[in-house]
Amino acid sequence: MKRLSTEIITRRKTLRLKGKELSKRACVPETLVSGLQNDSRKIGEIQATRIGKALGLSGNDLLEFVYLALNESKGRLLNSSKLYCAEILNYLPNLIAIYGITAEEIADAAILEEGIKLSLKSGSTATVSALVVLN
Repeated sequence: MKRLSTEIITRRKTLRLKGKELSKRACVPETLVSGLQNDSRKIGEIQATRIGKALGLSGNDLLEFVYLALNESKGRLLNSSKLYCAEILNYLPNLIAIYGITAEEIADAAILEEGIKLSLKSGSTATVSALVVLN
């Protein structure tokens, strides 16, 4: 699974930015950027969004970056997702469990146009998609 620290370092170097420059662009403390790069700090949605945008990310790439940050933090939900009821928040984990996929078996996940692609530790993949019908 990808690491936030590696993602920040790789993207920062690609843009030829120093940590101090990235922190200024993102309006976050330089010590935070440094801590994230050496895996000693964690961030939530707001700071991840700021840093992602400062790294030039947008759309799905920005969302993936924020999810990567949230996966390493205590609060794993987007603020907007916290408003949903427990049935909705637990639907996907319960659905994939029916197919024998446990959280421990998932090596990586990526958002695609057609759904979420799960890469399993066994080497196989699964794509989960949803259909919403408004009545």
